[in-house]
Amino acid sequence: MDYNPLAPEVQDNPYPYYAELRDKAPVAWIESMQGWAVSRYADVDFIFRNPRLFSSALWNTTASGDLVVVPEAPGLLSMDPPDHTRMRKLANKGFTPRLIREMEPRVRTITQDLLKPLSGQVEADLVSALSVPLPIIVIAEMLGIELARQATQDVELEGGKLPAGATVLLLLGAANRDERKFPEPDRFDVERNPQDHVGFGYGIHYCLGAPLARLEGRVALEALLFDCPPFTRVLAQVPRIAAYLVRGPRTLPLRFAITRRAVA
Repeated sequence: MDYNPLAPEVQDNPYPYYAELRDKAPVAWIESMQGWAVSRYADVDFIFRNPRLFSSALWNTTASGDLVVVPEAPGLLSMDPPDHTRMRKLANKGFTPRLIREMEPRVRTITQDLLKPLSGQVEADLVSALSVPLPIIVIAEMLGIELARQATQDVELEGGKLPAGATVLLLLGAANRDERKFPEPDRFDVERNPQDHVGFGYGIHYCLGAPLARLEGRVALEALLFDCPPFTRVLAQVPRIAAYLVRGPRTLPLRFAITRRAVA
């Protein structure tokens, strides 16, 4: 099928395309990406569970390109065992549940500080004001300053066959809405408890910062909902980040009520 993950209409709402991929071409060659898109949950889960069959070393060339300043010191996303195992053990020490819990007061302070400059404004861009700087500041303070893969051999998946050397693009958003795994995946259910979702990866490449991301998201939403007056979106449609792995707005202008109170 004709699928381009970077096309504006796909970026705006990829889920109908994901459903068609899962049903008609669960392992599909994507000409624009020069890789194979895998969209069914069972196949994505299998790839995550089998790092021996799927190398992550391709990550730098397909995702980072010329931005890799120190190629001899790749990040965890572009490592395979045993190097990945060794580095992961070291990195785990900075993301323990206790340390994440202890960070909550500081994350709240950072969030409040980011929202304060917006007190006198009627409109503000949520992405540049909060969504981008919050995780950058938090991780920078922690440090003191996924997931293109490659098949290492022919692999037979539930949805089709991947040849050795194939670039594999995991469509995590498609896997998380696979009706073969999750009942009524397109329905918003506030009580849903999708323990097996792959939004943060899985196995050796499960996101180290997942608990931190959840903390930041909860704190930011609480600040927006309880410390700010009612707001509405300025634009009906917003420009999206041009990427296949993550989905989000490049900018999100909000209009606040005129009687805005300052953030504490």
